[in-house]
Amino acid sequence: MADRTLMITVLMVDDDMSLLDDAHRYLGRDPEIRLETALSGEEALRLFQGGKPDVIVSGFDLPGMNGIELFRTVRERNSEIPFIIVTEGGHEDVVIDALNAGVDFYLRKGGEPTALFAELSKFIRQIMNCCLTERSLRQSENLLRTIIDHLPDATFAIDTNGRVVAWNHAIETMTGVPSGEMIGKGDYEYAIPFYGTRRPVLIDMVTKPEEGIALYNEIKHNGHFIEAETMISRPGGKERILWVKATLLVDDNGNPEGAIESIRDISENRLQTILREGEAKYRQLVDHARIAIVVAQEGKIRFMNPFGLEVFGLTPESVAGMPMEQLIHPDDRSMVLTRHEQRLAGKTVPSSYTFRIIDRNGSVRSIEINVIMFSWEGKPATLNLLFDITERRNAEALLREREAVLRSIFTASPVGIAMIAESTILEVNDTFCVMTGYAPGELINQRTRVLYDDDTEYTAVVNTIADGIRTTGTGSVETHWRRKDGSIVDILLQSTLIDPASPESAQSSVAMDITEQNKAAAELGASEQRFKDMAEMLPQTIFEADTSGNLTYVNRQTFPSFGFTPEDYRRGINILDALIPEDRDRARENIGRIMEEGRHPGSQYTAQRKDGTTFPVMISSAPIMKDGKTTGLRGFVIDISEIKKAEMALKRANERLNLMNSITRHDILNQITVLQGFLALGKEKTFAADMLSLISKLEMATETIRRQIGFTRDYQDIGAQSPGWFSVEALIRTAASMLPMAGVALTIDVEGIAIFADPLVEKVFYNLLENALRYGETLTTISISARPDQDDLIIMIGDDGIGIPVSEKKRVFNRGYGKNTGYGLFLAREILSITGMTIQETGAPESGACFSIRVPAGEFRHEIP
Repeated sequence: MADRTLMITVLMVDDDMSLLDDAHRYLGRDPEIRLETALSGEEALRLFQGGKPDVIVSGFDLPGMNGIELFRTVRERNSEIPFIIVTEGGHEDVVIDALNAGVDFYLRKGGEPTALFAELSKFIRQIMNCCLTERSLRQSENLLRTIIDHLPDATFAIDTNGRVVAWNHAIETMTGVPSGEMIGKGDYEYAIPFYGTRRPVLIDMVTKPEEGIALYNEIKHNGHFIEAETMISRPGGKERILWVKATLLVDDNGNPEGAIESIRDISENRLQTILREGEAKYRQLVDHARIAIVVAQEGKIRFMNPFGLEVFGLTPESVAGMPMEQLIHPDDRSMVLTRHEQRLAGKTVPSSYTFRIIDRNGSVRSIEINVIMFSWEGKPATLNLLFDITERRNAEALLREREAVLRSIFTASPVGIAMIAESTILEVNDTFCVMTGYAPGELINQRTRVLYDDDTEYTAVVNTIADGIRTTGTGSVETHWRRKDGSIVDILLQSTLIDPASPESAQSSVAMDITEQNKAAAELGASEQRFKDMAEMLPQTIFEADTSGNLTYVNRQTFPSFGFTPEDYRRGINILDALIPEDRDRARENIGRIMEEGRHPGSQYTAQRKDGTTFPVMISSAPIMKDGKTTGLRGFVIDISEIKKAEMALKRANERLNLMNSITRHDILNQITVLQGFLALGKEKTFAADMLSLISKLEMATETIRRQIGFTRDYQDIGAQSPGWFSVEALIRTAASMLPMAGVALTIDVEGIAIFADPLVEKVFYNLLENALRYGETLTTISISARPDQDDLIIMIGDDGIGIPVSEKKRVFNRGYGKNTGYGLFLAREILSITGMTIQETGAPESGACFSIRVPAGEFRHEIP
């Protein structure tokens, strides 16, 4: 047989010398081809007897026998040498005769010799590759058949149709049935020699696990193999115990081609004899087994097959005599060694159990061991077959864990869960029972129809669920169930197949009691309608808008107030369109602030009707929240035209009163000045002590009257103007600029903070800074800072002066208390109270004063510098 790596011997037969010369010239230069030539068929046959070529290339018109006759003669000599015939152009009949005779290829002469022999060289290589492949396949099949025939265990194989394709010598001996009588037989013919009847055996369980199971005890699965033991009765009633092992046969692509089964008579313990007499036969089997095979004796390793050495990372030299304990996990050593010693001592211990080892990578692996007692070199020993079951254990543990999780979810789920097959309830959880009022035992094996009030609704639900599963994989429907006590509950039911690949599989159904939810939705709808009705009756404008300010709802009062029509509203109106252009930027800023910060106390704007006329309004609004996100704003608009008129009237009245107060105050102060002048003159004209004392008291009383008159001037201005937004930092810097701050450091940490206050708020910070400078004594620094306190803001004005005694902390805000006028802090408190702010002294005595102003939520904001 030619080898792919050797020369290809080509015998070319033709009486055309020029063609043969061309062949030597072209093919002879090919380093992989050795060319021989003959001028006739007879000469070719003589060369054939000296050694078969790999390929024969022959012309048709030869002296003596022609090319087809030469081909037939070669084939009659039982040779399968590839044969290529070369013909002249126009001899199609010759080509047809050659192909009908079985010639492998044909080639036409003519044309350039280079092209002819290039094509011939290609044909030669193609046909040789095919032949080599076929020969290798036949050799592999023969080798496999020889291996099977010479296996010491009785072995047979079947194809995918159940026909016997192999029946080795050992099984012929065991059954007395020659292979010629069994090969090609089907219909369980192979079971008759063992069981006396046609029936499935272990080999059939490889593809159909349920078949043949009654014949065997302790069927074990080891990877792709299954094995078991069975007892049969031989002729004469003698019982024999057989060990049987089977597995699939697959092609290179993993597709099943059949199955193979090995059978061993283990009735008598002849393992040592078999090993001694057939060691050479079994060595290959042991060396190539993909399980660890270990011989142990007296606690030491005597033998380990190559797979075991690979698992443990050992060599044959290092393993011989190694203590068993080195291979065993420390926690399992005592158990394994004890059983080994007890088994050697003749005690009964399990022959199969599990333990852990440490492999060559240091990983812990789970092992299942099967132990057989036998004699090794004349002493008791154990033959140990180690199966790695780590992956199986991990998969089992994962499966148990998942089952436990699913069971806990099933049990503790707040929704009702039921397993249903063919409209029959198989299993329910506790919530399902509470929902329906039945005990679990009352529902199991019941038809689901028991939960419905009538057939019509039941049929509709079944059809809707089935349609949903068929189209989307999940059926969902709202329905009504009748509880055991007769009450009706609203149910949201969702069902899906447990096995989506099988339309006939059971369903997992989840039920939610939505009775209260539906009631709440109905009540919410009624409540919304009530509020909508109330909104429609209010004399003020009520509105809702999206985040861009586009109106999404208005009550009926909106249309007469702003002159818009319902048709205008349907076309779309932005809330800014209802304001004069000068107010729109401020409104836009306020809308953004409401979206970010929440409810706004209200702002005054000038509204603009559709016809262009204007009127003053107060707009108060709050954000609309959905799922934690702002989706718009809602609010109300109050026409404050009458309020503005009243304010203007009150302002004019106040102006007249203030004018009268100013004139009266001016006249009184003039008279006080005259009085103080006369008192000063009186002191110069008298020397009587008692009279001087009296004049001094009159001067003090007069000065007090003057200060009180001055206080009325300041107090009348409080609240005279509307509050507004003021930068705290600007207020402080303005106040400081009007005071002698030389030698005193001023630190300000209130950047970007603005407060909503009376315009006289500047006087508050002026008085606080002036008090620090006037009474601090050891003062070097004044600090202003702010901090949040829940929803409020605390502004702190502190210094490092002598501080305020505890006994005076509250009295400093009383009217008339103090070393100067006694009205500064009193006025500060009154000014701050206009917009809800409070002030208190929180400093530590002798460590400096600290005045804390509490600004309520909504009365401060952070402005972008």
